[in-house]
Amino acid sequence: MSKSYRIRTKVGVDTSIKVLIDQEFEHLEILSLKILQTDIYTRQCADYGVIVGRVSVNNGFGVPNAKVSIFIPLDSKDQADPIISELYPYKSLLDNNDDGYRYNLLPYKPSYSAHVPTGTFFTRLDVLTNPTLIEVYDKYYKYNAVTNDSGDYMIFGVPVGSHTIFVDIDLSDIGEFSLSPQDLIRMGRATENQVDGTKFRASTNLRELPQIVSFNRTIEIEPLWGQPEICNLGITRTDFDLTGEANINIQPTAIFMGSMISDSDSNAIRSGNGGKPTRGSGFLCNVTTGPGEILAIRQTIQEDSIGRPILESYGLEGGGTIIDENGTWMIDVPVSYTHLTLPTNREV
Repeated sequence: MSKSYRIRTKVGVDTSIKVLIDQEFEHLEILSLKILQTDIYTRQCADYGVIVGRVSVNNGFGVPNAKVSIFIPLDSKDQADPIISELYPYKSLLDNNDDGYRYNLLPYKPSYSAHVPTGTFFTRLDVLTNPTLIEVYDKYYKYNAVTNDSGDYMIFGVPVGSHTIFVDIDLSDIGEFSLSPQDLIRMGRATENQVDGTKFRASTNLRELPQIVSFNRTIEIEPLWGQPEICNLGITRTDFDLTGEANINIQPTAIFMGSMISDSDSNAIRSGNGGKPTRGSGFLCNVTTGPGEILAIRQTIQEDSIGRPILESYGLEGGGTIIDENGTWMIDVPVSYTHLTLPTNREV
């Protein structure tokens, strides 16, 4: 019979999770991840531990493709090596390389056609074809992970003791939840000058890019297993919350655009003539445009006493005064509800 243990945790609570198990198990389950028994070797007290956690947004929703690593400072031996120190000059997270890039886990190649890469992290092919990169990766990037579709990550085999954990997130490269420049402008994280139209800008100074979010904190790694009376056992859990720590909320939106035209006052349809149009009504050369506002209502998830959805007024930006002097408008509206729009024009 298969032996497995499901370890329960609370999202957003950083803690060392205490577990007491025997050696006869196949795997441990925590979050959406597994630790296999074959990955653990037997000794009196393990000299390594495991870090697990979740990168989340919107009160617990997992963020995929976030890059997580244990930062390892450049040691004195490699500092004297011009080749290695050029590839990895980072003695602290504040250091930059010769091109001005800080320590980062972001790719230098695009993840998809419209993605603007802005990092220096090498590809798998780079590592396989460059012996020096293999040495740098094995020593300084050995303990890294990428969050899965649930936003969870696991780093196995981290030496026991105090470490700095670092997270890099490109908001334009988180799968189906990737944000556009307009999304960041709408939430106040970016300005028109910080983006390039419908694309993000790239820069060697990652700190100035609104689409890049990074975290770091100090954590204590405890032995994964051993004798309880000898070792302080545990699985290290640490989460990162984009909403609470970076004020980011992901909200799907749709672009609502349109235009309005009307006849001039002389061709207006009046009640005095029975509502009949004039001979000049509708002539293209006679139509006019002007500014106005849009009133909107939306359908909520609540229902009334006979099961009909309850409607409510929805306030558009600028109080709804979004129709310009040419009679056109284009705005973003959230897609979490059905929207009914009622355009009105004040002048025509």
